[in-house]
Amino acid sequence: MIDDFVLLSDIDFGKNEKISLIDGTQLSFSGNYADFNGDNDYSDSMVVGNQSDIAFKSNFDGNGHTLKNVDIKIDKGSSNKNNFIGIFGNVKQSEIHNLQIDNVEIAYNANGFVYGVGSFIGYVQDTKIYDIGIKDVNISFQDDSNQSMVGGVVGWLTSTSTGFDSVNRINVENVSINAKITGGLPQLY
Repeated sequence: MIDDFVLLSDIDFGKNEKISLIDGTQLSFSGNYADFNGDNDYSDSMVVGNQSDIAFKSNFDGNGHTLKNVDIKIDKGSSNKNNFIGIFGNVKQSEIHNLQIDNVEIAYNANGFVYGVGSFIGYVQDTKIYDIGIKDVNISFQDDSNQSMVGGVVGWLTSTSTGFDSVNRINVENVSINAKITGGLPQLY
């Protein structure tokens, strides 16, 4: 497992551009999807750690760079396993810092089994998050389960060892959340 990730340049997901990894691997992006194996199939979601048993457990240094024009659309039936939705879906025991995020669109139609939705992180546990700038976020969702926790930055935050003071210096501008709920009220943060 890789312990540390460092962003080497800005990424504009709306430009269908390529980025290079340190090992020379080239990734092509189309919207919020990546062609990880080069077969021109963009059906794998860019949500990192989208299930309770699949979490991002490394450190991420944005190196002052920007992720821009992130577009996540999920029309979810009960067989879909995107339990956590955001640029990072599920993050545990990590440190994420020094990153800018500009223009995030998240649209999902939930039919149960969605627990955390945030522009940056859907669910986070025991993680330090600091020096993050987020602007121009639009989250729209329909939830028939009354189980979603939704936030402009983080959908669901828990801590057993780092404490809730582990989230610092987050600058947020222009966040919109449009919710259509059946059966109760969501937990909005």
